[in-house]
Amino acid sequence: MDSFDRLAMSRLAHALALALALGIDSGAIHAGTVTTCIDDNSPTSLRSIVSGASNNEIIDVSACNVIALTQGEVRVPVSITLSNTKSYPTNIAGNGSGRVLHSITGAAGYRSLTLEHVNIGGGAINLYNAAPALGGCILSGPLTLRHSSVNGCEVSSSGGALGGAIHADSVIMEYSSAQGTARAQSTSDAAGGAIFSSGNVQCSYGMIRNSYATSYGGGGNGRGGGIYTVSGGVTLQGCSMDSNQARTGGAIYQAGTVGGVTLINSTISGNHAEGYGGVFSDGVATLKSSTIAFNYADNTCGGLYSKSAIVAQSTIVSNNSSGDPNCIDIHNPPGKPLTGANNLFSVAPYARSYPQDTIIADPKLSRLGLRGGWSLVHGLSVGSPAIDMGNNSAALGTDQRGTGYARQYGPAPDIGAYERGLDDDEIFYGSFR
Repeated sequence: MDSFDRLAMSRLAHALALALALGIDSGAIHAGTVTTCIDDNSPTSLRSIVSGASNNEIIDVSACNVIALTQGEVRVPVSITLSNTKSYPTNIAGNGSGRVLHSITGAAGYRSLTLEHVNIGGGAINLYNAAPALGGCILSGPLTLRHSSVNGCEVSSSGGALGGAIHADSVIMEYSSAQGTARAQSTSDAAGGAIFSSGNVQCSYGMIRNSYATSYGGGGNGRGGGIYTVSGGVTLQGCSMDSNQARTGGAIYQAGTVGGVTLINSTISGNHAEGYGGVFSDGVATLKSSTIAFNYADNTCGGLYSKSAIVAQSTIVSNNSSGDPNCIDIHNPPGKPLTGANNLFSVAPYARSYPQDTIIADPKLSRLGLRGGWSLVHGLSVGSPAIDMGNNSAALGTDQRGTGYARQYGPAPDIGAYERGLDDDEIFYGSFR
């Protein structure tokens, strides 16, 4: 039994024990069990069990390696958890002609949905009318992913495309990944290539990559290649976002001053947009021991742009590029402060005050790779000026990679998401770039 199994089983056991202690209805205690792995409407198929589920029921899908949908999306009438406690995930696959999971609207809005050790893929919503397409694989209220993935999904419509993989009221990701494409036609807008959320998005040890928010054939916009939030914040800890693309906000487009963007032990790398190649934040951007690098914009701001204040601690913002020489790595408008300590930028912020101890140099980042962790990170090469020059104001126990990778080796922490150890072997670690 691996660590994923132990974690999933311990959480399930805890949930059942809590339900017993609180005297919750037996429908929420005794989980429904899917034993028919084909989509045939039999009593033990996923579709049938979900349609008759009690509110907050835990549905066990461990018996199935693959559930291939043949009758369109599975409509979810109540809040449920789909859980697999085995050593392999259950793959629930659409057939490319519809969404996979749709939590039906209740009196208080969309129902909540939790996936544990479940992979979702193959969903597509393609509309050719004025209606917006929502959530290529999942449309739900509050969504929680644990050791799960939502990948290979898309939405397309002349009326707007919102959430290539996920359209949700809020999203929590733990050890999970998301990837999708949102395409808007004509003058409509696309938003959230992987995730469109009307509230907060939180990622802990996960990846959002290879996602797109694009508009074509007119004057529409594509915002948030990876994540788009309407009125919530984005918080990443131990996460990476790479190779996402949009017209504005290649990785993240955070709209509204509520929440802002918080990066802790996280990496934003290799994302692209016409404007704001890496991160666009309406709210305050808070950076702690993170790395924003190799993002590029055709005209406006390659790395990070915040319309509000930027607070950066022990963070690398470097090697980004932009057609605007005044907005390459990091930018904030006049009157909005850039504060913090122990940061490294490859290009000084243009005509802006910044902390006096900021290092302006090439951090000598190595290729993007897993390097033993759950998400992608840039290592530090020998002789990097980021080594032993950071701080740990966030009191982190590890670097981005998590357990087994201390936040500090040597006299002080390194700047950025990665801590170079004494036994680093750059040849050993696999890489993606």
